[in-house]
Amino acid sequence: MGERQTVALLPGADHAERRRTGHRPLAASFSVAQDPQVVCDVRIVSARLNDKAHDAGVRLLSDTRTASLFETRWTTRVKLQSGDRLDL
Repeated sequence: MGERQTVALLPGADHAERRRTGHRPLAASFSVAQDPQVVCDVRIVSARLNDKAHDAGVRLLSDTRTASLFETRWTTRVKLQSGDRLDL
């Protein structure tokens, strides 16, 4: 069995869109970049929002594989508010 890593998404400028009335949360998105000689596959097996099990609707948008980089780009349905924590 391979090593598992946890990714935590915290709200920030990348997750909010500026409007006249303030910030409107956008769905969280992220990318994972690994060495393709070490990692052959990336999967999201569970999600927790603020320490509670959550169906985050994580979807693979794209992946790129070269001799030196394996990068996956993901999106979720979760719109993070200030103080929210999404663990994948």
